[in-house]
Amino acid sequence: MMTNHNHPGSPHHLQVGGCHLISIPINNGVADFIGKKGAEDSLVYYNRIYNDDTIVAISPANLDDKFYGLAESITLSHIIVIDAKSIDKQLGEVLIATALAGKPTIIIEHDTIDQSQLEGMLKQLNLPNYTTCKMEDILGKIASYKLDSNDASGQCRVDIDRSFNVKGAGTVVLGIVRKGSVKVHDKLLGKDSKEVIVRSIQSQDRDIQEAGVSTRVGLALKGADSDEFKKGDTLSNYKIDPKKSITATINVSSINKEDVKEKSSYIFVSGFSYTSATVSSFDGKSISLVFDKPLCIESSDSFMLIRKQEPRIFAFGKAD
Repeated sequence: MMTNHNHPGSPHHLQVGGCHLISIPINNGVADFIGKKGAEDSLVYYNRIYNDDTIVAISPANLDDKFYGLAESITLSHIIVIDAKSIDKQLGEVLIATALAGKPTIIIEHDTIDQSQLEGMLKQLNLPNYTTCKMEDILGKIASYKLDSNDASGQCRVDIDRSFNVKGAGTVVLGIVRKGSVKVHDKLLGKDSKEVIVRSIQSQDRDIQEAGVSTRVGLALKGADSDEFKKGDTLSNYKIDPKKSITATINVSSINKEDVKEKSSYIFVSGFSYTSATVSSFDGKSISLVFDKPLCIESSDSFMLIRKQEPRIFAFGKAD
């Protein structure tokens, strides 16, 4: 991710706008078709420059061992791409999660499945806002969605998923710009409001001066060591206090047939943050959750709740 530092004369020194951030819950080769494989942990990243558009596709590394990766990719993304190559239990779970999230969805058509059966599943789940296309048309379809990078708030927030040291660059964090834009020489606040300075920015292996919302970035930092950051931390130009509890509005899947009760526990996933959460109250729409550990969650951040039994995605919500 972080290479080719200190090239101010690079023709790619500036970046305009953000990027298309795509969730690929089931990767049957579509992610490799979309872009070049990059970093891998609970999520695998695939990167592509298509015409003048930047595309970053995020796919769960393993839905068996790290199922929370599905919720990570969906809560981070703007568009969901489903490769419906076979109709099975895994596709069913992914469609339930997609229906709950309500985000624009592209379903890749295949001649190998019964289209009427797939259409029946989509109708049963009342999947909103979806379209279909062939694999060879997927890049153009993604690029047809307008990037919404307008943010007049002046706030900047970068969510971090890893950190390390690079010779000649020092402390480097990888993450995604979730609000506003980040610029070289920006002063940002990390954990406990500790101030750091952005020495340089890379995206798509290019040095840039500014990265807009939804851009996956590598930030070389001055003023902090790599071991001071962990997955789920944030960098921002305003103070973010980690929360031990939140209230939120949620949409519970009708397929799951489970009543939300006080003291019930679920896995809470929002972007790169996840922990166990216990229900302290629920009135049918508004829920109060207590976390096992403090998380950097803000108002309007989306999240998913995961239960042990299938279908595991239980609810989708937004923090108040």
